[in-house]
Amino acid sequence: MPGLSEEDVDPDPISQFLSWYEYAPCDAVALVTASPQALPSGRMVLLKGVDKSGFVQLSAWASRQSEVIESRMVLEERIVELGGRFPDEVPCPPFWGGYRLIPTSVEFWHHRDDRLHDRLLYERTQEGWALKRLSP
Repeated sequence: MPGLSEEDVDPDPISQFLSWYEYAPCDAVALVTASPQALPSGRMVLLKGVDKSGFVQLSAWASRQSEVIESRMVLEERIVELGGRFPDEVPCPPFWGGYRLIPTSVEFWHHRDDRLHDRLLYERTQEGWALKRLSP
């Protein structure tokens, strides 16, 4: 892609995202939020769905993800055990939840080697979306 041009992108940022996302090799996306003190926090999450109203992510708020384990063998033994208990489909545990991110703004950033990066900002208005170019 030579760059991002206002004339070449969809007027709706979610439609634009979907046009690129279909070529993505996986469903992992970075989710970054900020505390009331403006401290950023980011993590990788699995994007489970996208539609005109926003982005959907499921999360295991109380899962064992990132828990220290003894070894790879322990992990693989647990997979075999759970595969026997749930041969078809693993039911969603009660501690799982999810949320829908309904954006009020979306920024697309495109790298350029000359550091004059393209930054296009969509902001939600009562009429739809307004598109602006930001300084690199």
